[in-house]
Amino acid sequence: MSPVSRRRKTKKSNKIARQRVLTGPFADTEPCDCPACSGEGVDVPELVDQMLGGFGEAEPTDPMETELAAAALVAMFEVAGGEDALIGGLIPEFEAKATTPALTLLLAIASVAGDRVGKAAAAAADRLIDAAVPMPGWVAELREPVTAGECWHLTDTEGAASILACSFHRNEHGHTAVVMVDHTHCGAASDIALTDLDQLPLLLEQAQASGATRGVEVTGESVDLAEFRWLVEDALDARAVHDDQDARTGLADPLFAESELPNYRTLAVLLRSRIGALPHSGKPKAPHRDTLFATPSPVPRLLSAANRKLPAKPKGRKGSAPVYQIKVSLRGTKPP
Repeated sequence: MSPVSRRRKTKKSNKIARQRVLTGPFADTEPCDCPACSGEGVDVPELVDQMLGGFGEAEPTDPMETELAAAALVAMFEVAGGEDALIGGLIPEFEAKATTPALTLLLAIASVAGDRVGKAAAAAADRLIDAAVPMPGWVAELREPVTAGECWHLTDTEGAASILACSFHRNEHGHTAVVMVDHTHCGAASDIALTDLDQLPLLLEQAQASGATRGVEVTGESVDLAEFRWLVEDALDARAVHDDQDARTGLADPLFAESELPNYRTLAVLLRSRIGALPHSGKPKAPHRDTLFATPSPVPRLLSAANRKLPAKPKGRKGSAPVYQIKVSLRGTKPP
């Protein structure tokens, strides 16, 4: 199956994006045969034709739907060819089509991509606009600034996991981005999800209630935008180090899983674009806290439906030293 056929279906995507369930790093996924994961290379003209061929079946009600499609492309090219492949391959192909769907995707890429890629996509979109390529009215919202609302940082008394959440708004549309952080593994992000704006209070309540059932206190505090950006970038950067290690050892998660839901890599691209507009805290980047293992450990989920009890802190002992047992699990093996 091509990466394009795995993209979210337009009619369902708005609801799907907000119903994504936070999962652990060992969630079962099917092997991915997209070009980025298979190493076969990307046929850019074919990819562009497939993207544009399936585009515009239904007009999105929220520009973020198109942004997620663009973020999936950016995520794939980050693995398959990097920024140069986007700037020298994908973006010129879209511009050469000179159609409304191509212009729409260029504006979406400009909205979610990093500095170099975003500027290249924006310049290509401007040239198409100057050439009188029609642009649907709703697409103009992609050029509107995204503003952040209140940001929250939830932590548990064991220091094993935390949640970062912040609401983002653009015109009448908005959503809340939620990041799960695993402090048992370098403070790396273990998952990202999107929820509706009105779900944030419920999210905070559920996290505290879930912790209480396990005898763990979950506390939350509002943080300013600069601190939120620093915390999120720290978690995403740590995860990027692990993903790079996993890619070298063949343990990387598939880029496109058998699901209509946006995966971690896609949401990470979108989230970086959101926090990129927030102020800097001035704090230096935290050094990566390397561990023995390159693959993420199961994060004790604050929102876990199973309400698994967090490991208790080791108590001091007198006499002989304690004996520790280490268990190593390999992902993708059957039996585990």
